[in-house]
Formats: sequence, C-alpha cells, structure tokens
Amino acid sequence: MNVNGTPLEDDDYGVVSGSTKVTLKKAYLDTLSVGEYDVGILFNDGNFTSTKLTIAESSGDGGSNTMMFVAIGAVIAVVALVAVYFVFVRKP
Repeated sequence: MNVNGTPLEDDDYGVVSGSTKVTLKKAYLDTLSVGEYDVGILFNDGNFTSTKLTIAESSGDGGSNTMMFVAIGAVIAVVALVAVYFVFVRKP
C-alpha cells in the first residue's frame, strides 16, 4: 500500500486476510496534512488499484469524528474499486 507513491509501513494500515478490507490507522492519518492524496494498493497477484483520500480541516468541535468519516470514506472507496476489479476486470 502506498500514499502519493510512498510505501506505507505495515503498522500504518490493517488488512483483513481473505478480504478486500484495508484500513488506514488513525496514528498514520494524524500525520497527514490537509489536502488530497493518492492511495494505491498492489495485490499479491500483481494487480494495482488506487483511489483519492481527502484530509479536510477540523471544525474544532469533533475533529476526530471528521477524521473518522474521512477514513471511512477512503476505505469505502478502496473496497468499491476492489469490487469493480473482481467483478469486471479479473477474468477467471
């Protein structure tokens, strides 16, 4: 997994074995500045998928909730891309 082409450390994200669920950990997300990032995942079979991650400014009244929603949105986008790959691109 990479963000803007830079590989992440294993402890920056979690992967559910046998699944397409990937979660960026809060400690890693807290290191990112406000802005847009390209998140890429390289699968064991050599296929690659990517999505955009946007880090928004905190409103100051629940910023941790804002970050959580951004992270959830990123995970949903990655899962959707992986689902599209497995349904439409990958040939049995």
